[in-house]
Amino acid sequence: LIGLVGSEMCIRDRACKDRRQMFGFDTGPGNVVCNYLCEQLYGLPYDRDGAIAASGKVDPALLAHFMSHPFFDRPVPRSGWSQDYNHAYIASVIEKFPRLAKEDFLATACAFTASAIVRSMKENVPEEIIAQTRVIYASGGGVRNPQIMKQLQARLPENIRLAVSDEIGIPAAYKEAVKFATLAYSTIHLSLIHISEPT
Repeated sequence: LIGLVGSEMCIRDRACKDRRQMFGFDTGPGNVVCNYLCEQLYGLPYDRDGAIAASGKVDPALLAHFMSHPFFDRPVPRSGWSQDYNHAYIASVIEKFPRLAKEDFLATACAFTASAIVRSMKENVPEEIIAQTRVIYASGGGVRNPQIMKQLQARLPENIRLAVSDEIGIPAAYKEAVKFATLAYSTIHLSLIHISEPT
């Protein structure tokens, strides 16, 4: 899920009969860094279609700075929230890199989201599962940013294809709604949903 915050869910067994074979965790930023940079640098709520980011270049020094965020020191399962990358944090980043072009901030923010997802996967998902994975399905508002998707596909292992969850019948924009509808249905019908591993 690439929303304000990124999260990852791994199902080891497609039948999902053993809930212990399912785990998940937050991976870092989703759209939040891009959105806050857009607000502070351009006075816009977000980068529509990743157009600004597409005009910029990824800055290695800024990306390294982003990837040193203390979020990554938290053990999984872990949760992140938008305030991990709040306005004060974004302002400090802009101040630290005063000569960087505005569009390069946005390009690097997209690379940060992608790098965080892949880093979290490689550090917390067993290697044999990564090697056996053929497709990762993305959902949330981040899938509408072509630059995030481009950066993510470029950083994933070569055996993994990035797809949007629409491909399997789950509209990317409504995955959270589907999740809460499932919880509501289970509550009404007294059906237990308990997955202890994910956040």
